[in-house]
Amino acid sequence: MVDQWNFTIQELQHVPSVASGAMDVAEERKQRIYGCTFIQATGCRLELPQLTISTAMVYFHRFFSRESFNNHRYEHIAATCIYLACKVEESSRRPSDVAEACIQYRASSRSNHNENNPKIQRWRRAILSNEHLLLDILCFDFTVEHPYQSLLQFAEELGTPENTLQAAWAFVNDSLRLILCLLYEPHLIAAGCLLLAYRLNNKQFPVDGDFGKMMEDNYEALQ
Repeated sequence: MVDQWNFTIQELQHVPSVASGAMDVAEERKQRIYGCTFIQATGCRLELPQLTISTAMVYFHRFFSRESFNNHRYEHIAATCIYLACKVEESSRRPSDVAEACIQYRASSRSNHNENNPKIQRWRRAILSNEHLLLDILCFDFTVEHPYQSLLQFAEELGTPENTLQAAWAFVNDSLRLILCLLYEPHLIAAGCLLLAYRLNNKQFPVDGDFGKMMEDNYEALQ
């Protein structure tokens, strides 16, 4: 079965934002980073689990694989991705909660706003109006497989030291700001982040058994 969210690097160089002439590839990548940074920071203000934040980032990447940044305010789409991810991952938050966290992040403040505050109402309306568009663009496909489970399985199989695992986990989180989730399967992202963590900690990377064979079979992608 073909995964509709798996792209080649060539396809991602001709996404709508670039194909329309609105921006070049480098600028398009920056916009993705800005959006994912917004999601991470706002998600933390909402005290969301990292899994929910990560799901929102994947939705954001998927949305802009089919839509142009030139046609949407990326913060509004990011906020809508957070709201949808909260529903999917059962981390319930009201639209007004997400709206307030977005306002706080943009203002670099944790001051509370009344739910009837005009700013909150504008953000709330943007989230709810964009939700239908997001659902359409995602084709109501909300399934996201993250690298975390594979990372834990690999670490257990290899007897990975705790500090190396923590570094790999951080790399997985950082990878979500990039387009890797549109290019590679989650287990390859997990393996690549684990390999990088071993190198960072100057530790010999185990290459025996099934894991070693997987590394060998996917050497080019992991590099």
